[in-house]
Amino acid sequence: MERPLGVTLVAILTSLWGILAVAGAFEGFAFTALILRTGKRSGATEMIVLGMVSSIMALVFIRVTWGLLNLRKWARTVSIVFAAIWLVAGFAGLIADAVSKSWKYPGVLILGIAINLAAFFYLLRNRVKDCFSAAITL
Repeated sequence: MERPLGVTLVAILTSLWGILAVAGAFEGFAFTALILRTGKRSGATEMIVLGMVSSIMALVFIRVTWGLLNLRKWARTVSIVFAAIWLVAGFAGLIADAVSKSWKYPGVLILGIAINLAAFFYLLRNRVKDCFSAAITL
């Protein structure tokens, strides 16, 4: 069965998350080097942890992208879970902004919620689910 365009779009968005995670890893390790170069130790551990967590997330996102492009069932499941987590985080961010009345980035939060909501419900559609079920697993 041919891969639907929507699955390709979700894979592209997942790969963009992977690229951002690589950037986060680079930032964490680069700031660690800068902190240590100044002779201070404060904050170096946090930056190393940030770099390591971002590296792991980058690998996960890249692997999920590959799985989506090859119509692997597990990649669909992981993408649904990630979309649900980002939805909860987005709504929590909106609520926090409303309570604090800061409204720093409401457009970003709303865009993130809209994209993840679309991906979440798209991946739950029967036609899309059937595409992942019909894929030949080697």
